[in-house]
Amino acid sequence: MSFVLSSRVFRLLLLLIVLAVLGTLWRTRTLAPSIGSENDASLAAANARNQWDAVIEAQFAGDQSCQECHAEEFAAHQRSGHSQTAFRMENTALAEKLDGTQYTDASDGRVVRFALEEAGFFAESELADEKVRLRVDWLLGSSAHAQTAVSILPQTNSGVEHFWTWFAHRDELGRTPGQPDFHAASGPIDTCEGRQMTGKDVTHCFSCHMTFGPAPGQELSEVRWHPNISCERCHGPRRLHSEAAHQGRAEAVKPMVTLKDPAVEMALCAQCHRGTAEVDSSIAESDRVRFQPYRLEQSRCFQANPAALTCVTCHDPHDATSHDIAAYRNVCLSCHSQPDQTHCGAISTEAFSVANCASCHMPEETWSGGIQFVDHWIRVVNDKKGAE
Repeated sequence: MSFVLSSRVFRLLLLLIVLAVLGTLWRTRTLAPSIGSENDASLAAANARNQWDAVIEAQFAGDQSCQECHAEEFAAHQRSGHSQTAFRMENTALAEKLDGTQYTDASDGRVVRFALEEAGFFAESELADEKVRLRVDWLLGSSAHAQTAVSILPQTNSGVEHFWTWFAHRDELGRTPGQPDFHAASGPIDTCEGRQMTGKDVTHCFSCHMTFGPAPGQELSEVRWHPNISCERCHGPRRLHSEAAHQGRAEAVKPMVTLKDPAVEMALCAQCHRGTAEVDSSIAESDRVRFQPYRLEQSRCFQANPAALTCVTCHDPHDATSHDIAAYRNVCLSCHSQPDQTHCGAISTEAFSVANCASCHMPEETWSGGIQFVDHWIRVVNDKKGAE
């Protein structure tokens, strides 16, 4: 079995564990396709929703329940991007900032006008003589790099990833990474707004910005999303643990997810940050730098001893990304301790205490929109590109 678990397999296993508690939801999901009439299908979908709600109510405690015993971790999580990665658009500071303004795309000339109204935040896109106006439902991203807007289209159980994105480092709008120019003759007018998303696309995208989402058979318009990556997204449902803790029996309810297993740690991060199992040949090499677990797995440091080097070796999974150079350097020195490894001849002959290992061995790379990512492929990098 490969060290890095497939994120799909991992999510399925976690879901099956949750479903095993109540059982009924999985049975409804498998039986639903055999129901012939529309009324029966609607009833099955309603049952699935109700049963999913029962699972959530019975198994999930919510972040606040963790605070009493895990105050330090809770406070750290509130500072992290994980806790601030999905927002109702109409409730954001960006919605207020964009209200009454417009943006013109520098490449294809599309114009979008913004309006914050009682019914929500709206974006009206125009190119030539055609216009389309959509309510923007969600703003995804922690704002550390960028935030992208998404609309849900209930009539078609689909969505739209808007062509405009807010780039924090530039303090302005720009083209959403990965989206091409729009040509009116090449498709229906609603593509003027951005990339069309199937219901599956929306669910897959939102899965990295939400703790949980739809029940099987639930239409997107009905979904009661739980925004942001909460404690229980990584630790698993913990209501029973929380209740036991209040009775002085916290250890009586063991976690569903064993985070002491390095393979599980990596698999959790790779669900969204992507590891080797999640990166295929269709993804351009220039795009792969943003997939930190995948890049880390290319490193000889990792390959020599996978259990000794995971994401949490350097990063506190609860907190915002640290910029403490000394702390990162000390991680390197915990293994690279020989005399020829504790001096940095590339910049000076002084002790390593004045050097930054990552600046040479994990350089920053610029991605779409000017976003910079630290390349997690640890190596000896040639002058500009490539490695030895």
